[in-house]
Amino acid sequence: LVLRGAIRGDRAEYRTDSQHLKGACRASVRSGTQITAMDDHAEDPELPEEELPEEEPELEEEKLEEDPELPDETLAADADGDSAAPMEEAKADGGENKEEPAAEEPEEDVDPLKGTEDDEVLKKPPHSSEIFLGGIPRSLTKEELEELCQEHGDVFEIRLLKDVTTGQNRGYAFVVFKTREAAAKAIEKLNGSEIKGKKGVRVTLSESKFRLFVGNLPRAMTHAEVLEMLKKQEPGVEALELPSELNAARNRGYAFVDLYNSAAAERARKTLTRPGFKVKENVLTVRWAEPRNEIPQADLAKVKSIYVRGVPATITEANLKELFAEHGEIEKAVLPSARPGGVVRDFAFVHFKERESAVAAVKVEKVEFEGKTLEVSMAKPQPKREHEGQQG
Repeated sequence: LVLRGAIRGDRAEYRTDSQHLKGACRASVRSGTQITAMDDHAEDPELPEEELPEEEPELEEEKLEEDPELPDETLAADADGDSAAPMEEAKADGGENKEEPAAEEPEEDVDPLKGTEDDEVLKKPPHSSEIFLGGIPRSLTKEELEELCQEHGDVFEIRLLKDVTTGQNRGYAFVVFKTREAAAKAIEKLNGSEIKGKKGVRVTLSESKFRLFVGNLPRAMTHAEVLEMLKKQEPGVEALELPSELNAARNRGYAFVDLYNSAAAERARKTLTRPGFKVKENVLTVRWAEPRNEIPQADLAKVKSIYVRGVPATITEANLKELFAEHGEIEKAVLPSARPGGVVRDFAFVHFKERESAVAAVKVEKVEFEGKTLEVSMAKPQPKREHEGQQG
């Protein structure tokens, strides 16, 4: 194209090289002259192509950019600098300089730091896909163990610790499969089998941390509301157990959450306890859940004690009795002493004379001591612990 315009009363024409085009546009804006485009195939007897000047040093780009009469934001130029037009005009004409839609703000209760790594965490094997092998021959190598396990499913990882002195393994190993089904199959086929002449190899499911205890939940929240809240924070949530009060109208203020794998559980633990995060003004308490041991309902129905967590170091047994005395006669309050060399324990037990008093105590919406909110739930009788495998 040839740009044609009247500048300072003199008629001039410019070819479409970047230097002349910029000069023409800037000069046109200063003088208010309209610039029109012509087909470069049109005849122009007044100024033949061979007579067009090749350079125009008086309109150098560096000098024009310093011109105070023409601010840079007045023109919108493309990446090559070969075209320029007033920004507002370009937008009005529906050109490429359309205003981008504003980015949506993240929801208040969604962790803004989480998102890009989700796939990497959930690509790792699920929980219950790791097995423990005990009593294996000490001469067994990692390659031999992998070949043995591959017969039952794809192996993701093998941990075979070696003795630094002998260079042989320590008689046990951990194998992570890519699926739970493969792990279950390996346990079925390898437990009690013979490996390299050694009989009675023990193969069990390895305990992994994938279950969280979440406390200080608003008691008015339903199962669906708590689950929705958790999944917004961590996409790896698989299951939720939300104990309810006896009348089933409210929850007990705590829940157990199963995550897809230990990596997702660890991330959820940090996400739910990040500074400033609250659920209906409640700051959650999150920790690893203890291994599950089923307690008969008949035993649970006999409980007359409550479990109080989050008690400060300044609280006394007398304070506890005074705090819960309104619910019924209290037989005793117990503050477990710290273990030798350990930190002060932050929980206590209050034993009532009647079960109805304990039930009334846990129904209270909020219990505070010296400005700190305490978690109150029914105590559980100590189950008979049985060996449930090894932990990796």
